Amino acid sequence: LLVMLGVAALSAGCGLLLVEAVQRMPENEDFSRRIEFSDLIRHYFPFPLDHAMMLIYHVYLMLTLMTYIIQSGQVVDYVILDSFGCAP
Repeated sequence: LLVMLGVAALSAGCGLLLVEAVQRMPENEDFSRRIEFSDLIRHYFPFPLDHAMMLIYHVYLMLTLMTYIIQSGQVVDYVILDSFGCAP
């Protein structure tokens, strides 16, 4: 329980810092502009580092999507196994 509370506090802190970073973008004190995550990276990181950060972010998204596809396939496999007694 203590670990879960720590993770929840850390997640809340990260969320608040992200909101603060978006609010501190130029001409966005009142959240009137739509700021994307890539806009934050381009604004706060210098030229060569921003491309590296975007590459890391896109690789992370691709790997996460691949794990979701694999997990969905396993769930479908288990449903077929429970329904028909065997899986293809």
